[in-house]
Amino acid sequence: MSARATEEIITRVKRRLAAEADVDPARLSALIREESVVLSDVDVLTIMRRLRDDTTGAGPLEQLLADPTVTDICVNGPHGVYVDRGSGLEATPVRFAADADVRRLASRLAAGCGRRLDDAHPFCDGHLTRDNGTLLRFHAVLHPTAHVGTCISLRVLRSTTATLDDL
Repeated sequence: MSARATEEIITRVKRRLAAEADVDPARLSALIREESVVLSDVDVLTIMRRLRDDTTGAGPLEQLLADPTVTDICVNGPHGVYVDRGSGLEATPVRFAADADVRRLASRLAAGCGRRLDDAHPFCDGHLTRDNGTLLRFHAVLHPTAHVGTCISLRVLRSTTATLDDL
């Protein structure tokens, strides 16, 4: 399935989800199938995962957070996403469609920290605890305060236990 077709389905499903109060996974799967012509089970699961990441996760950054070697994620506008794996920043192929998408993600992450991020408060710092116990230290600055576009910095603090031999 093309990326454009996937985006169109996601947009239509999001509109329908706004009208329904409580949607379980079976209903979500049915909505996705209603909004598309023909989809494989893999495509349905991919769209469900994208919807989850876009509504409760870190959107396109989820794939980077899933990498256990990543310690930092830096977003400098929609086309500059970098990671640090302990040896300096590396560019990634991850991109946002527009600065509005980066801003939306930054605002949602700020709300998850119990903070406000908008034109009146164009920068924010906070902490987020993920379902797997990982702690994220979050910083964001909105455009035009950040001249390259909305910037997000995530420091990934993974909960690991060290053995005596590791020390």
